[in-house]
Amino acid sequence: AAVREAGDISDLYKVGKELGSGGFSVVKEGFGKDDEKEWALKLIQMSVFKKNQVQSEKEVEILASLDHSGIVKLKEVIKTKRYFVIVMEILKGGELFDRIVQREKYD
Repeated sequence: AAVREAGDISDLYKVGKELGSGGFSVVKEGFGKDDEKEWALKLIQMSVFKKNQVQSEKEVEILASLDHSGIVKLKEVIKTKRYFVIVMEILKGGELFDRIVQREKYD
């Protein structure tokens, strides 16, 4: 996926509430200023990205290569001065792990 440069993520997206966080990133909802659609913005601080660049670029490469209804779709990748941002379709419904724990039996 081509990487788009931007001064700040807010130049391209209206950034909303936090949806989740992980070891080296935070995911927030974002609304495209060009299309007004809702997206998931995975924000990785640039200092963290530089330390984990190979893993982050591999994640993007894998997401870009996959096209399946059960896998989140990649929209674009943006680099700003502060963040490396992976823009993906937003999925509703909570954490998969929580859903698995709630269910007693799977067929």
